[in-house]
Amino acid sequence: MNTSLKFRKDIEALRGFAVIAVLFYHFNLAIFNNIFINGYIGVDLFFVISGYIITKIILENNLDLFSLKNFYSRRIKRIIPLIVFVIISSIISIFLIFDYFLLKKNIISAFSVISGLSNIYFWLTSTIYQFAEKNNLIFLHFWSLSIEMQFYFFYPLLFFFFKKNLVLIKVL
Repeated sequence: MNTSLKFRKDIEALRGFAVIAVLFYHFNLAIFNNIFINGYIGVDLFFVISGYIITKIILENNLDLFSLKNFYSRRIKRIIPLIVFVIISSIISIFLIFDYFLLKKNIISAFSVISGLSNIYFWLTSTIYQFAEKNNLIFLHFWSLSIEMQFYFFYPLLFFFFKKNLVLIKVL
């Protein structure tokens, strides 16, 4: 199974633009706020790129040979170690900086990040993204990664569910 994609300069350029869009939004300067309204254009672009790459990985392989176990294993090995490192180093830092209440609040949100459900956790706790600094929720920015993790989990399952129709789509 060949799951490696060739390096694509156009995809890397789009990723670069997405990073710049998110960074400019977070600079909170009036000139950028008019261009990058709410900063979501960069995040949306990351979602589109991920969808394209995952679809390409799945469709370039024969679905009969495609392994969900290998696919999930590769995603976990790529994402989870870095998340765990960031969370542990952040928890150590906030232990030294914040009081018990804020430490507890951030540890709970850290569990939602590791589970891949932080977008749902922050939505259910009615955390307002624009006031993250005021709320001292240092893991709030992980909401978009949680959406991507959920996409990685459910999207390949759709291919197997609609496997017969995919054969027709590939032929067309």
